[in-house]
Amino acid sequence: MLVADAHGALVDAFDGHDAPAGRDGFEAGLEPVAQRQEAAEIYTQMVQANPALFPIAGDLIMRSLDLPYADKMAERMKTLLPPAIQEMEASKKPVPPEVQAAMQQAEQAMAMAQQGADVAQKLASSPLGDNNALSNIIQRMQGAPAVAPGVPA
Repeated sequence: MLVADAHGALVDAFDGHDAPAGRDGFEAGLEPVAQRQEAAEIYTQMVQANPALFPIAGDLIMRSLDLPYADKMAERMKTLLPPAIQEMEASKKPVPPEVQAAMQQAEQAMAMAQQGADVAQKLASSPLGDNNALSNIIQRMQGAPAVAPGVPA
């Protein structure tokens, strides 16, 4: 699945891995408050990874945050949206399928990255006789070649 990186270039979001399970990328059984908090964290990570998202989705990201005045800030940020998005919002036209697909791909990529980081963190905190397993996982996430078992990392 291709998504745009911070410079607008298309990159493979999953780099050969399957997309995360679940329609919306959230863990099954999460309460709505936990889902909203998880979404806010994912959106924040998405913007950190690709700052170009903020000008086109900042109002939505702000609305997802559980902060005082987040809704008011989101309304103010809506006035800064690009004209094409403002026109779409004003006319209540649905988001074009290409934009929906790109947004969904970005959300799935961030969910997968978060899952990988969670696994790496769990492995890092568990007692391992050999750090090569953790090193291999981290290197695979970064696209580097894996370390052979028994070879120092």
